[in-house]
Amino acid sequence: PWVLQPQRSAVACVVAWLFSLPLTWQHPWLALLGFSAIWGLTVALWLEAPLLQSLPLPPLTVLLIGLCMRWGLGPLLLAGAGSGGDPFVDIWIQHGPPAQLLWMSLTASLLLLALPQRRAIASAARFLPKSSWLVEAIHQPRLRSQLRALAGFLSIYMAAYITLSMLSGAFDRQFETYVSWTQQLWRLDTPVAAFSRLRDLWFLLFPLWWRLLGRPWRFFLAAEMLAFMVAALLSGSRGLLFYPSLLLLFGLWFVLGDTRRLRRLSVTVVILFLLSSPLIYVVRESAPFQAAENWSGRIQAVGLALTEPKPILDKARWLGRDLYACHDPYLFKPENLGKPLVGTKGLSSLVFLWVPKHILPTRPEIFDGHLIAKEFQGVKAEALWFPCFSLPADLMRRWALPGVLLGSLATAAFLQILFRLWYSTVRISESTLQLLLLLWPATYLQSFPFGTVSETAWALLWELPKYLVVLWLLGAAVDRFWVRTDV
Repeated sequence: PWVLQPQRSAVACVVAWLFSLPLTWQHPWLALLGFSAIWGLTVALWLEAPLLQSLPLPPLTVLLIGLCMRWGLGPLLLAGAGSGGDPFVDIWIQHGPPAQLLWMSLTASLLLLALPQRRAIASAARFLPKSSWLVEAIHQPRLRSQLRALAGFLSIYMAAYITLSMLSGAFDRQFETYVSWTQQLWRLDTPVAAFSRLRDLWFLLFPLWWRLLGRPWRFFLAAEMLAFMVAALLSGSRGLLFYPSLLLLFGLWFVLGDTRRLRRLSVTVVILFLLSSPLIYVVRESAPFQAAENWSGRIQAVGLALTEPKPILDKARWLGRDLYACHDPYLFKPENLGKPLVGTKGLSSLVFLWVPKHILPTRPEIFDGHLIAKEFQGVKAEALWFPCFSLPADLMRRWALPGVLLGSLATAAFLQILFRLWYSTVRISESTLQLLLLLWPATYLQSFPFGTVSETAWALLWELPKYLVVLWLLGAAVDRFWVRTDV
């Protein structure tokens, strides 16, 4: 579309910002930087447009969607709704713009280093379906066999994931259950939680399987989907509903040729999320929900919350803060500005990057985002709460602005090398491993890789290689034992 041209989309974002001023006039810079993030997303869509004709979530696009939600859409909602006198939300409004500028450095680095990839992107697009994946699978027996085999493997995993997560309390946000779950190293769901990105592939492929497979398969898939959605609705977790719903929406890309229907469905999902997010939060924090001893008690807690709409309307202001998620704005509170830079403090734990904590429980902490966020909030480290801290903010507290700029460029350069390898290897009509790699970037929609320096290193240097081995084993099993050699 013409609006994706960088110059035109920049003009469109400026005009949208000007039209938003009657709502955001008290926080214009928060809104302007939010529209800057949206512009960054349009540039990513422009760069990967050849791939988007048949693939909903190529790598640069999926990362920019995550970035746009955090430092774009979240601050825009905050600028429009205000804090309503809530001191906690007010921190994101008053100190949001400098935190947004930190995210801008990483976003700009990713986009600038992606510009030379346009030829590789165009070359990769030639190996993707020209029609919908459904039509392609109908006419290609090998692809149809691969998708059927993946439906079997991933559905078995999904059944185990739902069962063990419910039994262990991994889904549950009732305080006592959640405390018990977090304080255990080995949990009932540990074997499936270690490979939770496979769950995202299941949701992404669900619409294609639904159209492609027969009635027995559909019955099994529907039973799993119903079990997951019921568990998610009654768990008190918004993420368990929002991100799987987004992946299902993007999965429709494979089967729907009418872009107007996709747009209508997208608007419907967004409206449902805007309406349900504050309700879920209020229900989860309510005394009836926390005291409920069974599922019927939780359903009654929903009914009680609906009878008192004021708390739901008050928590609607939190939606922008929840989308931003990370506690970076605390870095810019006056009492924290004078803190000395910490340099490489805590990075010695990276020596243990490839040693799982389940093997060495005394391993130094690698997931240190919640500890850093609590330090800047003035909260005791022992407090049972897991706020996050982003990569750009961690670079700022370590090495100030030069660290943010150089760290963002180094991270973007490493990712562009991975993107280049992805562009050169993706295929739909060859091995199952290549098919899985083609879909893999979608799993980063929820599990974002840009935590602290330690967490980012873990995501790129340990978790990614681990999943490459998993995908290779899964692809080899499908090609060796499931896909017929005569296809």
